[in-house]
Formats: sequence, structure tokens, C-alpha cells
Amino acid sequence: MVEDLKRATRFLERDTLTSALRGAGFDAAVVQSAKNVWYMSGHPRVGSSQRPGGPGAALAVGTRDGDSALVVGRWHSGLASKLAWSDEVVRFRNFAQSGFHTVADVLEAKGLARGTIGVELDYVSDKEYRHLVGAMPEATFLDLGGLIDELRVRKDARQLAESARAYERLATALLTGLEASRGGDTRVQIHNRIMREILRQGTDTGRGGIGAAGQRIVPLVSTQAVPAARGDALVLDYTCSFGPYAAHISRTVVVGAPEATVADRYARQHEALLASVVSFRPGMPANEAARSVQERLTAAGLACTQPVVGHGVSLGFEDMPVLSPASRDRLEPGMEFVVAPRVQGGLMVSLRCVMTETGVELSDSGFAVDRPYVLDK
Repeated sequence: MVEDLKRATRFLERDTLTSALRGAGFDAAVVQSAKNVWYMSGHPRVGSSQRPGGPGAALAVGTRDGDSALVVGRWHSGLASKLAWSDEVVRFRNFAQSGFHTVADVLEAKGLARGTIGVELDYVSDKEYRHLVGAMPEATFLDLGGLIDELRVRKDARQLAESARAYERLATALLTGLEASRGGDTRVQIHNRIMREILRQGTDTGRGGIGAAGQRIVPLVSTQAVPAARGDALVLDYTCSFGPYAAHISRTVVVGAPEATVADRYARQHEALLASVVSFRPGMPANEAARSVQERLTAAGLACTQPVVGHGVSLGFEDMPVLSPASRDRLEPGMEFVVAPRVQGGLMVSLRCVMTETGVELSDSGFAVDRPYVLDK
């Protein structure tokens, strides 16, 4: 059964938000970025339009007193009423008015006409910002910066437990789908079995695919009607979310007993990843972490084929910290991320990592992490 998001555990606890706003000197926060609207209100922003008056527009409001509101276009107000846990859902007319005019009405109704309001300025056009300032001339508006981003990517113990459960469910789906498969099945057949199991676990957001070693993974695998012959090394890469929590697992599957060269390359890759991860420390720049992974893989004779070797797992499938040489993120306690580099030859394994106050805690499922999964032994 698909998760009832209305009853799902809140991503952002009311007390956490109020404490953060008071500590930063804000009376209220107004967010427009898709992940933070979802994080603050439970409303998964839909539609391709990023314009505040467009069909996918949504803005979330939270105050230091614990009040909350979701401002959304009328086209999606019905969906918002079903999913969002905000105290109130307020509609505005798509295209006919700016959502920021409605935000101003909401803030004034909460007695904040002269308040200090934090706004995600990186996501607001000058025109829309002028709408808000003009509608509340006595208020003080400041850049909210990364305040909500920090809350979102640094999970507490409750959130990490929910996330671990999502990984267990995805791992169960992968394992069950593989156990029903045999050598000679096509990649499409194996993929469809896995997707059915992912759906049975209670999500409708599953996606992924199966590729051969050294080949690009085609998500829909509709063109990969190739029988899985004995000795083939297949690469699985699947993601899904259960309620608010996402999971991303990459694994290598070998049909029949793996050849000695495949087993050796996989072992060297796994050992290099473990050696890199245990060196990660709180506050470490993500670009240094990425270089550590790349250097150890290179030393093991397995050069990376892409600069990004990992990413955060928060709302959705990719978030901060991004592990790449160009990243400006840092690894902070409470962050959850996956290390899943792509290397020459195409064998893959992902490691789920949680940064603690002292270092990285590996908390992956036990499904075929340290060796390739053998299909049809």
C-alpha cells in the first residue's frame, strides 16, 4: 500500500523550526525552493513552472510562534489539502496574482506586519520580491540564506531511523526481485520483477535500471531485452522514497559464479571505498572527501569516470552534501549521504553513510555490499 503522506512523520518538527527562527532573529520564514516547501509543509511541489504565479507554484510560511501556512495556486490546492500538514492552506489565483501578495496577507493576519521576515532570496525574482516588500512596507526583510537547508540535511535520530527503514525496504525489494530471477532472463524481466517488489513495499516513486559492466544504465531498460548469460556482470541502480524518506542503492550482480578477475576488481573497489569513508571527519570539505575516494580508487587501479562520487540523501534522491572536486559543501554531523562512484569497467556498489560527531557510521543494508550478488548459482 502506498504511503499516506498526510499521516507520515513530519520532516520538520515545529519546535525545531521555532528554535532556529528565534536563534537567527526571524519572526517568520518564507521559502519557495521546492525541497524546502516540501520539507516545511509536506506538500510535494508539482508542475514544471518555478514562477510564483505559475501552475507549480507553492510557498511555505513558518513563524517563531509555531504557526504555519502553505500558499499554493488554486490548481493544486486540492492536492495540498490532502497532503500538507500546515495549519492552513491558502489559495491564490494562478497567473492572475503573485503568490507573494497572498503571503503578505498571511503574515499580516498573524500580526507580523512589522516583523522581521526571512526570505529565500536566491529563489525569488526581483519583481516578486518587490511585490512582497510593497505589500508590507513596515516589515523588515532579510535573506534567510541556508537556514532551512541546514535543518533539512542534518537529520536527528528519529529521521535517521526512518531513513534506515526506507533503505531496508528498498533492499528487500531488490533482493526479492533477484531471487525470483534466473540466468537467461532478460534485463527487462529482472527489472520488472524488482519494480513490482518496490511497489509492493509501498511506494509509487521507484525508478532505476540495469546495465552491463561499462555500459550506461538506461532507466526504463525497454531497449535492453538481452538475456542474462552466465558470467555476465550486471549493474543495478535503484532509487525510491517511502513517505518523506529516500533510498538509493547500487549493486553489482553476477550470473553464475563470478570470474576471478571480476571478484578481484570488486574487492579492490569495495576496500578502496571503505578506506576512504573511514577517513571522513565532521567539518571535512566535501571536495576533499571526493578526492580521497578518487585517489584511493586510482591507487587500486580503478579510475573514476565521473567527477561526482556521492551525494546527500534527504528529500528526494539527491541533496547536500555533493561529493565532487567542485563542491563547496562540508560533511557535518547528522548528514546522510551515499558514496557511489562510477569506475572504469562499470562495477558498482553504493555505501550509505551517516556523519556523526566522531566520524562516519556505515549503516547500509546487508544485501550484497561486500561482494557481488550471485544470480542463479
